[in-house]
Amino acid sequence: MQHRKIRQVKTTDLYFIATLVTLFFAMSAIIITNGSFFRLFFFSDQDDSLMDFFNSIIEVHTKKPYSEFGVLYPPLANCFFYVLQLFIPNTIKEAWPKNHKETLYLVGTSNDIRMSQPCMVVFLLTFLLFIFLFIVIIRKYTKSCSDTLIFSLLFSHAMIQILEHGNVVLIAFVFAMIFYIYHDNDNPVLRELSLISLAISFGFKLYPAILGMVLLKKRQYKDAVKAIIYGILFTILPLLFLDGISGLPIWFNNVFAFGTESFSKTENLVRIASILFCVIIILWNTLPSKSNSYFKLTESQYIMIICWLMILISGNVDGSTLIFVIMPFLIFCNEEKYINRYNIPELIIYLSCLLPLGINKLEYFFLPIFFVCGINRNKHNLQQNQQ
Repeated sequence: MQHRKIRQVKTTDLYFIATLVTLFFAMSAIIITNGSFFRLFFFSDQDDSLMDFFNSIIEVHTKKPYSEFGVLYPPLANCFFYVLQLFIPNTIKEAWPKNHKETLYLVGTSNDIRMSQPCMVVFLLTFLLFIFLFIVIIRKYTKSCSDTLIFSLLFSHAMIQILEHGNVVLIAFVFAMIFYIYHDNDNPVLRELSLISLAISFGFKLYPAILGMVLLKKRQYKDAVKAIIYGILFTILPLLFLDGISGLPIWFNNVFAFGTESFSKTENLVRIASILFCVIIILWNTLPSKSNSYFKLTESQYIMIICWLMILISGNVDGSTLIFVIMPFLIFCNEEKYINRYNIPELIIYLSCLLPLGINKLEYFFLPIFFVCGINRNKHNLQQNQQ
């Protein structure tokens, strides 16, 4: 008797289908609610779209972003915004305020930076460039990347929210991907480029520095030291150009003061416990060990836990940081090209982060579920390899 062969479903194909379905439901909901559905997923102040980009441009024009505006962005990111504001005519910049409070009063007025054509063109060209680089780097990593995968990633909730906010986390992600692709390349020039890319990613968002654990895992200790040196240089040198070295303690104070009251006591305890959980798992899989291989993570699981630690440390306050989940997801697609009952739980968690109607912040209960299901997949794969 001939057995009928079951058709296997590719991981990327399922992601594309799920993206199309959720896009359909999203557009339907937007039409039915006359656009009110937007408020569930985006910044509540509809007059302040692209605020991360345009407010940052205003806040660097005096070269005193930390002392006068209380900015959080690292010095390298502020230098980037300073260069962008050079493309804007002085006639427009004359109306710009000298402190953060006055910046808020500009929103919705005739002097609002969003009302200026040159400012909007600067935004469009900047993000078109980095969306192009995003596509190039994704294709470079996956090699046989399909157009459907690119489409799905571009319409992920994280990407849509980044564009709505005008957040430079997209730039940090692009350079983080360059680091991961070339960090163990045989070509010394490309390997050095990867370390510089990690430092640039750190220079835009700080928390990508945790990706440096990959270097320790692969015993690239000299490269780890170089990455730290590059990171320090890409912090101190831009700072000297801006507020000067005296701006360093002011910047630290701005960073550590941000969001200290945004969590309830219960959520703060859960967040701290989640951070500790991630740290333990990362160290367990980074340090040399002869432990049972069943408890060792695959590359995608290891990078996923690192990315979650980055998101938790950043505050886990919106969906834009979830763009870093793309990195382990691409690795997962290489590890598990087809769907089966052992990898489907991990895929569901990835999809919840990367669909157009995905989560707006990392759910803490994902961590133990992902870890347990991941160990189960690893156990199954080991048994398969031993047969």
